[in-house]
Amino acid sequence: MKTLSKVLFVLAFVCMLLGSYKLFVYDSGEYSDESKNAYVGGDAYNYIINAGQSTAYFVMTGVFSMLGLGFFYIARKEEQQHALLNEVKRIQYILEKQNHSTKS
Repeated sequence: MKTLSKVLFVLAFVCMLLGSYKLFVYDSGEYSDESKNAYVGGDAYNYIINAGQSTAYFVMTGVFSMLGLGFFYIARKEEQQHALLNEVKRIQYILEKQNHSTKS
């Protein structure tokens, strides 16, 4: 579960970077040879397209982050339950050992 949580956090970080790239990097190619994040002829349309794609990446960032936190919480609770169970077994063993020594 912790590994899955870490993978989800990495995916969230990657989505955040991609969303930031879509939001802040734009070049129509009018004054350079290479265009970046330009899809159609008009700048306004490209800004709208990039804003929509950026929003989608940021939503995915939130979803992956919440899933990562959820799986991390579940993994932590499982570890606590496992530790508690081991402590109960240890106490039972000690009590059984004391009972056998008092009966002898």
